[in-house]
Amino acid sequence: VEEIRPGPAQAAGLKQGDLIQMIGQKQIRNLADFRDQIENLPDGETVALLVQRRSGQIFLALRIPNS
Repeated sequence: VEEIRPGPAQAAGLKQGDLIQMIGQKQIRNLADFRDQIENLPDGETVALLVQRRSGQIFLALRIPNS
C-alpha cells in the first residue's frame, strides 16, 4: 500500500507500507490480482484481508460500500 485516502481502506485499518497477501480466500501476488479481486466484490460485503505489516501478519475487515 503506497497511499491511504479516507474511505473503506482507511476505515479497515490499512496503513502505508502494508502488503495485502489475501483478499477473502484468494492469494494476491501482484497488482492485477488485487484489482481483479476488488472489482468482483459485491457491494455491502465485508471481506477479510490478510496483510503483512512490519509487526507481522494481521487480518483486517474491509467493508465494500454500497453504490
